[in-house]
Amino acid sequence: MARKKAPIVVSEGTLYRTLDIVRALLTLDAVEYEYTVDGIDVSRGEGWLVRVFYSHESATLVVNSCLFINVRSFDYLHFKELSDGRIEVELVSDSAQLRLRTRRDPGRPPVAVERLRRLEDDEFEFQFYTQEQDEE
Repeated sequence: MARKKAPIVVSEGTLYRTLDIVRALLTLDAVEYEYTVDGIDVSRGEGWLVRVFYSHESATLVVNSCLFINVRSFDYLHFKELSDGRIEVELVSDSAQLRLRTRRDPGRPPVAVERLRRLEDDEFEFQFYTQEQDEE
């Protein structure tokens, strides 16, 4: 009996599994973002990815140039390499899209971003994998 093999996704693809989405997002740091609903621009700007998490209760949040992304907020992620070598990630939820593009010259993250990143609790990884297993 042949075993089912996991897919291989290179340079462009669509991801549905939570763990794959988290892994793709964790490759990002400084981004340009666009948030659209029903094809209408709601917000755009530049920011820093501070945290990627999975929660039934918390929102995806973009505030003060800090992005906190709850993968549970989205149905899937599509990524591709742009002609200028940057990466574009599109997170899709019903009629809403959060598009993230790597920034050309990000510079150093602000002190607030570094402080927020240090505040991440050690239990996150355990909680994420526990919740991931519960979904399967």
